[in-house]
Formats: sequence, C-alpha cells, structure tokens
Amino acid sequence: MNTRGKAFAETLSMRISEKAQARRWFRDNPDAAVSCADFERIIKLKTCHCTRILNDLKTEGTVIVAFTDKSKHSNRTVQYYKFSGVMYEAQPKPQHEKTKTAATTQLKLFP
Repeated sequence: MNTRGKAFAETLSMRISEKAQARRWFRDNPDAAVSCADFERIIKLKTCHCTRILNDLKTEGTVIVAFTDKSKHSNRTVQYYKFSGVMYEAQPKPQHEKTKTAATTQLKLFP
C-alpha cells in the first residue's frame, strides 16, 4: 500500500502555515538578511524545513538572494536572503478543462 501521497496531503496544511510564518517574519524584518542556518534558529525548525521554505519563498518572489558570503556557523559560502518588498498574494487556482475519457478516445480511433 502506497501511503506517500496520503502523508504528503496530510502535511500540506502544516507546510502552508510554516511558509506563512516565514513570510510574516520577513515582512516584519524587511532590512534583515539571513542565511538558512540563521533562519533555522529564528523560526526554530529543522534545516531541511528551512531550506524548502526559503526555496519556495524565492520561487514565489517574496524573498531574494541579497548576497553570498561565508557563514559564521560553518565557514562555508552561503546565500543570505532578504525580503523583496513584494507582498505575496495567493493566485486563484486555474480551471481545469474537461478531460477526455478512454472510451471517447477509443470511439474516435475505432469507429
């Protein structure tokens, strides 16, 4: 039994609230530039959650990469993220076109 899709669907509401929490923090601190490790300590989530959230926020345009510098935690080169100034607005879901059924396709292929 494949429960992977079911587990993902059940955690979707939790993921949305984590993104909303991150969005709120960046909106409240527009001048702060943070790395993923700094953001992990601020939001109090695991690194893998913070990386996913920051990538999602970067994709939607809420945050931008401010600069790249050495991390004070690991001495590695990391990206520092900053609020882009663009407020996030949820997009309406697109209307799906009616899909063709296999029976309709078979009737067209084999009259």
